[in-house]
Amino acid sequence: MGVMLHRQRRRCALLLPIAVALAACSQSSAGISHYFHATGRMSVDLAQAAPSEWDRVCVIGPYMADRHAEEIIGFAWPVERRTSIDRNDGITLLLFIHRNRVVQHVEHPRRQGDFAGLAGRCFNRDEAKFKRAEGRADDWPELVPAP
Repeated sequence: MGVMLHRQRRRCALLLPIAVALAACSQSSAGISHYFHATGRMSVDLAQAAPSEWDRVCVIGPYMADRHAEEIIGFAWPVERRTSIDRNDGITLLLFIHRNRVVQHVEHPRRQGDFAGLAGRCFNRDEAKFKRAEGRADDWPELVPAP
């Protein structure tokens, strides 16, 4: 009986950090979507919408693999293992980085503000303001850097 209880506790201890990380990612994407909708689907300020501690955000586009992400962010981080970006074109991956460490990642639905046109770029926290590009269809509203 004691061995089974120990195994269950160990399994819970291993799964808890994963559950917390997934919940944080979902909340961040929801926060970004909420901010975008609150502005009439016209803009988003990631410093406000994703308020955790980060220095820069990097945009990883659909179908990008680990090696592409490493070139963009400057260090290895397993996008293929931790996200669905290498096989899902309905999202853009936002990597929030603090002191050269990914502190949060968000699989953001492109229909809630499309960052895909910014794939391969990183933005400092104070520059992470985006507006809707003019003349784009409403289904996947393209976001571009705001002045």
